[in-house]
Amino acid sequence: HTSWSTSGLGFLTFWLLGKLRVFADGSAAPERFALAMAPLLGAAWIGMSRIQDYWHHVEDVCAGFVLGLLMAFCYYDYEAEEPPAPLPLYADDRV
Repeated sequence: HTSWSTSGLGFLTFWLLGKLRVFADGSAAPERFALAMAPLLGAAWIGMSRIQDYWHHVEDVCAGFVLGLLMAFCYYDYEAEEPPAPLPLYADDRV
């Protein structure tokens, strides 16, 4: 549960951090930072509920959280790159 929720909500957190331009001017805007971190707090709440219900061990939840956050960052980093330029189809299309 924790890795799935953290990967999805972690991606949303990274996306919000970028779209809200939280670190754009070199300093963090506290209200924008709090808004962007809200989805990640939801993922942490899901993990804590698994521990509180005695369904999982703390180590399992922490490992799932780290794994989900790593996957979210990798996918966000992959999606943030510029798409490659299209290849020319014909010899006349070369620039």
